[in-house]
Amino acid sequence: MHELWAAMVFYTCLPLGKRPLPFERIARWLPLVGLVVGTFLCLLHGLARNWFSPSMAALVTVLGWSVLTGGLHLDGLMDTADGWACGKSLERRLKVMAESTVGAYAVLAALGVLAAKVIALTDLAEQAVLPLLVASVISRWGQVVAIGAYPYLRDAGKGRFHKDYMDWPRDGLTSTVWVAGVAIALGFGFPVRLVVLSVFVGFLVAWLCGWWIAREFGGHTGDTYGAVVEVSEAVTLVVCTVLVR
Repeated sequence: MHELWAAMVFYTCLPLGKRPLPFERIARWLPLVGLVVGTFLCLLHGLARNWFSPSMAALVTVLGWSVLTGGLHLDGLMDTADGWACGKSLERRLKVMAESTVGAYAVLAALGVLAAKVIALTDLAEQAVLPLLVASVISRWGQVVAIGAYPYLRDAGKGRFHKDYMDWPRDGLTSTVWVAGVAIALGFGFPVRLVVLSVFVGFLVAWLCGWWIAREFGGHTGDTYGAVVEVSEAVTLVVCTVLVR
């Protein structure tokens, strides 16, 4: 439980205190962190829809999404976009990703992902609960896979400890069990066919995102872990706008 608490402290901005916690093995708890994040977003979206128009409620939800995670994953997406755009040299890419400045591709990536989330939630309206939960949970499963299945590209860095302490494939199987448990629970509240399709899409998107980034860069960094989460969330929501119809 201390590890789960540490995971919540590390990956969210919830006021959970700053006592010493074991952060080394927190990555295996990522799907459960996603469940907490997704539940919060469902509540926020439901409340916002009572006060605002569908589009404004979607905007409030996406802003709350970024605040809840402290922009951690969005920052990684932006750095990854700048690194990807600067050429094929890995050394150059890592150098650009480590810089504090923001380039045009970083801005475009952030705007694209945020816009996709807002438009998808506007379209989903009252049917956003299942997509929000699926996107939040399985995108973080994709991060676990990216950590365990691919090499880490830096000798040191903010995400290095995830790779060093990952027990792969055991932690990958554990995170898959978490996702399966969430999917089974969702099957009691939503049409089973819709749950199965949404979960399948989430798995496919999250895995493909991690695989594609690893192919382009030769592995992953802490920044690309964040990119996997952000892109997976956005694409899953967009595809779910088709599934719920």
